[in-house]
Amino acid sequence: MTDTVKWTDKLKGAFELIFLFGRGMVPFEKDPSRAAGLRSLWIPIALFPVSLYCAYLWPPKDLVEQKMETILSITALSTVLGFFAGLGILWLSTVVFDRRDRFWITFQATNWTGLALSLVGAPLYIAALSGWYPRVQMDNVFIMLGYYGMIFVSGCVAFRGLKIDWMMGGFLACLGIFVGQQIWNLLFWLHGVPINWGA
Repeated sequence: MTDTVKWTDKLKGAFELIFLFGRGMVPFEKDPSRAAGLRSLWIPIALFPVSLYCAYLWPPKDLVEQKMETILSITALSTVLGFFAGLGILWLSTVVFDRRDRFWITFQATNWTGLALSLVGAPLYIAALSGWYPRVQMDNVFIMLGYYGMIFVSGCVAFRGLKIDWMMGGFLACLGIFVGQQIWNLLFWLHGVPINWGA
């Protein structure tokens, strides 16, 4: 990381991005190197076991009735496959829009906003585990938070990070959701879990 960009600046920028403020991209633009991008990999690596533990304590809505091995297997595989699918979408986008110089900027911002969203969601998760609200209500809250992150935050990061049209940023976010859902469906099918097409 350069002397002018601290990790606290990037975390602050990530929080600004999750609230859709464009100035949140500035710390990442000041440190656009490949090395900085690779350093940000600690975030998805650190969040991976956290996501497994969360799935253990609070299984995803459609997996509540499944065995714990199935829950953890689907969660782990969907997280890993989703990460690489998102990476592929980002790389192809930089090629198509001729924004290769913005790849590591956007990559960093994506990882750091993932951390910021996790920190925002942590109190809600604690509330859910404490039983303060019924499971159905908390599942709805988590779904809304998830889609907010996947649509609005991802769209904002794509728009600001790649410097493309905001509608194209929204399209890339929706493409990410579509690919992620197909990964989820494939894993359900491979594990013999019925897919709730009405949800």
